[in-house]
Amino acid sequence: MPIRRTLPAQHAPPPLASVFELQVTYPDGQTVRGTGAMIDSTHVLTAAHLLYSAPDGGYATSIVAIPDANGSAAPFGVAYGTYERVDPSWLGLSQSHTGTTSPNVNDIGLVTLDQPIGNSTGWFKLGYTAVTVSMPAPRSNRPATRMLPRVGHKCT
Repeated sequence: MPIRRTLPAQHAPPPLASVFELQVTYPDGQTVRGTGAMIDSTHVLTAAHLLYSAPDGGYATSIVAIPDANGSAAPFGVAYGTYERVDPSWLGLSQSHTGTTSPNVNDIGLVTLDQPIGNSTGWFKLGYTAVTVSMPAPRSNRPATRMLPRVGHKCT
């Protein structure tokens, strides 16, 4: 018996509405789609390989963020990326070994949106507890506390 799935009439409840479709366009005009997770009212956590592609000209020039995308429906509207960041280790790998990955590379990126659409969708709560945690030594000379560089790329 086939499994039947009922799509939501209007929109999915949190946290499902916190999953975004990202439509990314690179400098060479190539457009790809991927996903991201809302982590506060204006930031989407995603993969670095979605935001930066050396073969396609580098950083994305346009990012359209659609929460709870369902075909052509966008029940919460859309938001646009204004700033993007990727871990520096991804930049080097994308430039020297296109189409590959490595356990020594952090394929993580962050998009800042032009509006606080997360106030409507909700977001995945990331945080910490007061428990002491043992952390492994950082790879290379990057501090363990710095996830992404303070500098990034402004979307045009």
